[in-house]
Amino acid sequence: MKERSLPVAYILWFFLGFLGVHKFYLNKIVIGILYIFTGGLFFIGWFIDLFTLPSQVDLYNLKIQNRYPPSHNKAYQDHDEMDEVIKKAKGLEERLQNVEDIVTSKEFDFFRKLHRKPRQ
Repeated sequence: MKERSLPVAYILWFFLGFLGVHKFYLNKIVIGILYIFTGGLFFIGWFIDLFTLPSQVDLYNLKIQNRYPPSHNKAYQDHDEMDEVIKKAKGLEERLQNVEDIVTSKEFDFFRKLHRKPRQ
């Protein structure tokens, strides 16, 4: 695959950007199709691309050079890291349950004392 040029991307963006031609040029097919049906996301996406197009071209060129950081492909590349996140989430869930039990027992004690009949 050939590297993409920023001037060419800007020319495509300016004249046919509302149809997403610059997105197709950067091999972003799904977004390109979305631009076709929405007129460049109602020209809002087209306007945003004015500022983000240099980074989009750089990112495309890095991908084809295989210098694109693999961490961008998946949020959790390593399964051990995912398992650790799940363990932390479960631990947090258990701590929240313990807090809920404590609050519930304190509320129960409060209402029991409140409704206790006074001694005569």
